[in-house]
Amino acid sequence: MIYLHIGTHKTGTTSLQKFLGDHRDYIRAFGFDFYSGSQPNPNNHTELHFAAMRPGRDSFGRLRFPDLVVDSEYKEKLRNNIGAFIEKNVGVTIFTNEGLSLLRYDDEVSELKNLFEKAKDDIKIILFLRNKNDFLKSYAMQIRNFGGLSPSEDQKSSLYIGRGTWLLDYEALISVYEKGFGRENVIVLDYDREIRKYGDIVASFVNLIGIPKPDSINDRSYRLNIS
Repeated sequence: MIYLHIGTHKTGTTSLQKFLGDHRDYIRAFGFDFYSGSQPNPNNHTELHFAAMRPGRDSFGRLRFPDLVVDSEYKEKLRNNIGAFIEKNVGVTIFTNEGLSLLRYDDEVSELKNLFEKAKDDIKIILFLRNKNDFLKSYAMQIRNFGGLSPSEDQKSSLYIGRGTWLLDYEALISVYEKGFGRENVIVLDYDREIRKYGDIVASFVNLIGIPKPDSINDRSYRLNIS
């Protein structure tokens, strides 16, 4: 089994990624392994959306690495790394990157799926969706806090937050993943409801996949990148 957590942005992804990175040994004891990425932050597997997203489209990750060359060699190396990591594990493997929530085209999801072609396991997509108004306010703050960026006038950009922004088309996001991975393999969670129920995204996620949350955790240390 593979769990592929795709965000969305502003739903506690940074906190979840830090928790999983800090507790690799802990979750391994329950039969789970957390992939270690190749970008500067090994806990946020940005290379997945780098390889899957159409050329010319932007994201926070792509804007951070504008000179990164994503060609067939890059994708093959990533495919081999993923395959080798999964092959050496006997349990469930977890991947996470919120940039994957920006994929909107069948060919992009197909490229993503191809990265896991050497894995024989089922892939379960985990998606958290936040109240649209709260999401957009928080996302706008993230744009302005991201190295001096500002919202874009280009309606195709991931930085476009104006009227009719495609970022709020949750139905299209769900649809493209259901088409690529199967409806039965896409798990959609209401972020606001999960927070009310569990208190934080970490508790919600570990409950979903069946790992007990360590009693010793200081929850404040996993409330990151909040806006």
